[in-house]
Amino acid sequence: MHNRIRPVTKITRPVSVGAYPRDRLFDRLDQKLDRPVVYVSAPAGSGKTTLITGYIEARSLPCIWYRIDRGDDDIAAFFYYMGLAAKKAAPRKRKPLPLLTPEYRHDVPTFTRRYFEALLGRLKPPYMMVFDNYHEAPEQSLFHKVIQNGLDTIPAGINVILVSRNNPPPALTRMRANNMMDLLGWDDIRLTDEETRGIINLQGRRAFSEREIQRICRITKGWAAGLILLIERSRTKSTETYPAGNYTLYEIFDYFAEEIFNGMDESTRDFLQRTAFLKEITPQLAMQITGSGDAEKILARLHAGNYFTERHHQPDVTYCYHPLFREFLLSRARDMYADTDIIRIHRKSALLLEKAGNIEEAASLYIDGSGWKSLAALIAGHARSMVMQGRDRTLREWISALPDNIITGSPWLLYWTGVCRMASGPAESRSFFEHAYRLFIERKDMNGALMSWSGVVETYLHELGDLRPLDRWISILDGILGKRPVFPSAEVDACVTARMFGALAVRKPWHPQFPMWMEKAVTALNTCPDTSLRMLTGFYLHTFAIWTGDYPQAEYIVGRLKDVAGSANASPLAGITLRMAGTWAWLSGSCDASLRAMSDGLAMSAETGVHIWDYLLMVQGVAASLSSGDIEKAGDLLGRMGNVEENGRLLDKFYYHYELSWYFHLKDDLPRALMHQEKALKLADATGLHYAKAQSNLAISHLLHKHGNYSEAVKHLNRSMRISRRMKSRSIEFLCLLTRAHIAFNSGREGSARANLRKAMSLGREKGYVNFSWWHPAFISSLCVRALELDIETGYVQNLISRRRLTPDDPPVHIAKWPWPVRIRTFGHFEIMKDGAPVPFAGKTPRKPIELIRVLIALGGVNVDEGRLCDILWPDADGDAAHKSLEVTITRLRKLLDKRDAILFGNGHITINIRCCYIDTHAFEDLIGKADAAEDEGRSDRYTQYVRDALDLYKGPFLADEAGSWIISPRERLRDKFIRCTGKLCLLLEKSGKWEEAAARYLRGLEADDLIEEFYRGLIFCYGALGHGTQAVSAYRRCVTTLRSCGMDLSPVTEKVYKTVLKSGKTG
Repeated sequence: MHNRIRPVTKITRPVSVGAYPRDRLFDRLDQKLDRPVVYVSAPAGSGKTTLITGYIEARSLPCIWYRIDRGDDDIAAFFYYMGLAAKKAAPRKRKPLPLLTPEYRHDVPTFTRRYFEALLGRLKPPYMMVFDNYHEAPEQSLFHKVIQNGLDTIPAGINVILVSRNNPPPALTRMRANNMMDLLGWDDIRLTDEETRGIINLQGRRAFSEREIQRICRITKGWAAGLILLIERSRTKSTETYPAGNYTLYEIFDYFAEEIFNGMDESTRDFLQRTAFLKEITPQLAMQITGSGDAEKILARLHAGNYFTERHHQPDVTYCYHPLFREFLLSRARDMYADTDIIRIHRKSALLLEKAGNIEEAASLYIDGSGWKSLAALIAGHARSMVMQGRDRTLREWISALPDNIITGSPWLLYWTGVCRMASGPAESRSFFEHAYRLFIERKDMNGALMSWSGVVETYLHELGDLRPLDRWISILDGILGKRPVFPSAEVDACVTARMFGALAVRKPWHPQFPMWMEKAVTALNTCPDTSLRMLTGFYLHTFAIWTGDYPQAEYIVGRLKDVAGSANASPLAGITLRMAGTWAWLSGSCDASLRAMSDGLAMSAETGVHIWDYLLMVQGVAASLSSGDIEKAGDLLGRMGNVEENGRLLDKFYYHYELSWYFHLKDDLPRALMHQEKALKLADATGLHYAKAQSNLAISHLLHKHGNYSEAVKHLNRSMRISRRMKSRSIEFLCLLTRAHIAFNSGREGSARANLRKAMSLGREKGYVNFSWWHPAFISSLCVRALELDIETGYVQNLISRRRLTPDDPPVHIAKWPWPVRIRTFGHFEIMKDGAPVPFAGKTPRKPIELIRVLIALGGVNVDEGRLCDILWPDADGDAAHKSLEVTITRLRKLLDKRDAILFGNGHITINIRCCYIDTHAFEDLIGKADAAEDEGRSDRYTQYVRDALDLYKGPFLADEAGSWIISPRERLRDKFIRCTGKLCLLLEKSGKWEEAAARYLRGLEADDLIEEFYRGLIFCYGALGHGTQAVSAYRRCVTTLRSCGMDLSPVTEKVYKTVLKSGKTG
């Protein structure tokens, strides 16, 4: 039922009729409102409200009027009604102000500041906000802090007046200290004799003598309430009968009110006493309670006579007795009526108020009148809307007022108690949900049973502690619904679906009906009208997609979450949840995007006061930082997360230790990495979250292997693999396969290593994996090296290397397939390639930078002396000029290569950075070195392969077009290595009877350098062995012609080989 009385009256300014204009105080207020806030304090009945109402009318100021009562101690109720006031003040603003729902309660000060910024931003200056009855807020209430935070920054042209019986509470001290608030006190507000005279002349029914006026002034002492009573009394009695003596203001009020009240007829007295039980009275309500047909006339007469009765203009005219007058009437009523009569009045009034929509006053009267069944029914009818408004504290207080036997016998009261306690204590609320569930089942109320079941499950998912009890509740739902679930409503369907999917995801993703629940969850994400439930469902779906490595599904879910977060009624939590989902971008290699999402999410949290996701945002930020190599950033974030040890949830603690272990692993601090991962594993086991257990077992297997504990490492690795395959997590399986390959390579089990590496890279290619939790560059780089060496998924591996910018500590210069950012070819002809394409020269070729890198390569490329370079490149320049030219040329070369770190320059030495630059000469010599090592180890197969790869690089003489003297030595050295290796390889091939390959190698050698007589000789011999006599003769003649053209004679050895081939008779 819509609440249509209390919200309007509470935020409606009283109407001032026939009030004496207090120009003196109006002028004083004009002065004091130079400050944003004025605090008006004076005893009850001093005319404070009338003064402020008159001032606003006199100055024609638009205003928000808010009457504070005890209900505002529930801060959520205050924000709810302020939202109504804002809508009334600025009806064209379509988007309502936020409600103080549970997600905001972690940071009420921030929420308050943002709320008031939005509220005040809707008001067009000049504008007034009045908070009447400020004394109604208890001294220890959070309300005062809310007001202080909300009014910290008030725009120019907007003023706030706080009206109270008491002096400012300590919580507002800062406002006074900062000169934001001025005071208007009792000494200011007290009526002067002149003002008293004016009011007597305005409201008196007869002429008063000066003596009477002076007597009235002495008795009332400037107190407006006393003055009104004396004027009223003077209608029937002389002022000479006024009591003498020094009485308090309230004693004066009670004395004269008693006299006047007793002078009324019995029906009017009864009318006043019965209606006094209502804080807000409509004529219709008064007639129903009293039975008086004159209700409207009586109330109008009281207001017109300024007799302590306010009137509020609304769709229905509403009256309110002044608190002093109401207290007096209630005291008389308690003396006049029997307790049973008062209870009946309470209950009747409450029932009428409830029908009119004033549920707060109705609930209060039900409580006063012990109308427990009616209160329980009211709660049942309004609990949902109150929870949605964030007023669960008020709801909880109403439920707590009920006798225990009523609460424990009502499943819905138990259910709503659980809802109210969820934010503050999931474990505490769980017992209420469980109790409610049992009663609903007994009563065969499926709707209530399913909602209570959802409440139980939500407590576990919210608590993120021991999730294992969810197994029982999954089985319970299976038993209730069977294989074809049917729900009482779409709302219950969506609610249960979200929780069942979440429960299955964390505990039983292998459940036979899991695909069905996932499909229902996706449907709910797309169709559920409740945006909060859609975001929650989407979050569960996205998280599970990440856990299983289904990144296309995760991306789809993010797209749907964007739609929800972008809707008109979406809360800030929706936007932060979207950023939370975005932080997983690091898994697709977009670590920068992940960190931006984290920063945006934390900024939104700070901006709105919604801190639910702060910790998990930082968890993802740490993962993004660690996997991108930003150890310092990760350390900073872990430092901010450290308080989780004291007050964090079990799963939060797991992630803290898991990531701290990862952090120390990357810092090569194995003892601390192992210590924290052991803690993480215990925490993962304690949560029962299978994904966490798979993660931690896998991580600890890495550490144990590194520690030399092979058997334990394999045991934990196998555990992780079992979990991954059972929950169908392809991402964890991918990492398990990589780890198996890594361990097998290190233990010399080449066959197993290759098989697992092939499976891993095939899976990685299929799923597009480029990053994972527990990323370690050295680990994945070493496996990429082996994959390229073995020609395993070359395209995928190259993409992985490029995307993640991988370079092992020992750069694999021998692997031509490695996707080097810069490639330089020097054999045969000179060429620079950048990202797989030749470097374009815009306009004139940059001669000096090209010359510099050619000389650097010729001189070895590592720690080349600056002086030697300058002597070659600038032989005629003096030392300083040559140095300056070298600096300029290095800058130009770096720009040409588009990588500043490609050329390292310092301490008088220059180095080509082989971590990002591939040079064929380096690869050539590295392969020959590996071949020599393999030969020493007796591994002829490896030797042959290394030599083959090296020889394939030699396309011709080193820098063939260069004629400088500095080129001769390196060119000859490389040529000699080429000749030596070609000869040795061909001899091995000849021994193995591989004549065709040997001949092909000789021909390749001659293409590179046609003056090498040994190659002609070997070629002739191979052709002879193959019976290719014609080719043998042709080779011989080519040799003779080539050598003679250079003035060289054929050696006797070659002649002998040729003659041997001729005699063999295989040349015909």
